[in-house]
Amino acid sequence: MPCYFTFLADKRIPLTVELLGMAERCVNEETLEILRQASVDNFAKKINNGGGDQQGGRGGAEENCGELLDLNLPRELRLKCSELTTLIQAEKDKKEKNLMNKKIFKWRGHGWTRCDVELINSFNKQQEEIKKKIDSIYLRTANKKYEILRNEDTRFCAFCGEFGDGDQELTGRLLNLDANEWVHVNCALWSAEVHVTEE
Repeated sequence: MPCYFTFLADKRIPLTVELLGMAERCVNEETLEILRQASVDNFAKKINNGGGDQQGGRGGAEENCGELLDLNLPRELRLKCSELTTLIQAEKDKKEKNLMNKKIFKWRGHGWTRCDVELINSFNKQQEEIKKKIDSIYLRTANKKYEILRNEDTRFCAFCGEFGDGDQELTGRLLNLDANEWVHVNCALWSAEVHVTEE
C-alpha cells in the first residue's frame, strides 16, 4: 500500500478524504503533505471552474478512487473507477456464462451395461476361436516346414539306410557315428553290432 500512495504523490493525483485517512497510516509526513496538497489543488480547480455541482455525477466516481492516470491525458484515456468495476463485473459474468455454456463430453450410444455370464462367455468363445485358428495355421506351416526339412536332409542311417531323422516312436533322430556316418538312436540301441564294454 505505501508504494501505491507514493505513486499517487509522484503523479500528483488527488485523493478522497477516506483515502487520505488510509494514507496517514501508510506513508511518511512528506508524502502525506504532497497528497493533501494535490487534493486541495484539485478541489480549488473545480470550484474556480464552476463545475463543483455541475460535474458532481461524473466527478464523484472519479474522486472515490482518484484519477489513476495523469490529468493531462484526454478524457477518453482516463480510467474511471465506475467503469473499472463494471468491466470487472462484466468479465466475471462472461466467465460464468462460458462455464454454463461449456458442454460436457458424453459418449453417444454408450450407457451403463450389466455384466452377466453370457457377456463373459462371449469373450471366451472369441478367444477360443482365435486360438483354434492360430493353432491350425501353425500346424499347417509346421508340417510343411518339417516335410521340407525331411526332404532336404541327405543324411542316412548306416544300419537301416533311411534318409533323415525318423519318427520318434520308431527310429528316432540321427546321431553322428563318425565323419559323414549317421545312425538312428533306436537302430543303434537294438543293433547286433552294439556291444557293452566293461571297464
